[in-house]
Amino acid sequence: MQVTVEANSKLERTVTVAVPEDKIASEVENRLRNLSRTSRIQGFRPGKAPYKLIQQRFGQQIRQEVVGMVLQSSLSEAITRESLRPAGSPEIGKFDAEQGKGLSYTAKFEVLPEIQLKPVEELKIERTVCDITDKDIDKMIDILRNQHFEFQD
Repeated sequence: MQVTVEANSKLERTVTVAVPEDKIASEVENRLRNLSRTSRIQGFRPGKAPYKLIQQRFGQQIRQEVVGMVLQSSLSEAITRESLRPAGSPEIGKFDAEQGKGLSYTAKFEVLPEIQLKPVEELKIERTVCDITDKDIDKMIDILRNQHFEFQD
């Protein structure tokens, strides 16, 4: 599997992944063999249909399933291999999965920013001081009186 990472901006990355055809073909082959043992095709006993017939009927569908599975697994493997931390789900761009050529695609996503904290010893904290006068207290009492006054008969 071949992986290349491009940094589009500070937080956006584009990953290009190429998976060789032999990985896809071997998985398709395994699934077709398993399917040939259990499939029921008219004119043949269960599990006795010829492999070529199974391949003609179910080959494209199984290849699409395998390509989807390989796409998900290869993307997660590429992200862990490159030590990326995606912030959301990736957006799959160019996608090529022709038979005989393997699988190649690009995924675009944003990564979490890297935050570097200063040592605690270097931090300076300014303490804010507030002077409360009698005028401030009288003003607050008037506000509370106006908020909670009641009319009486």
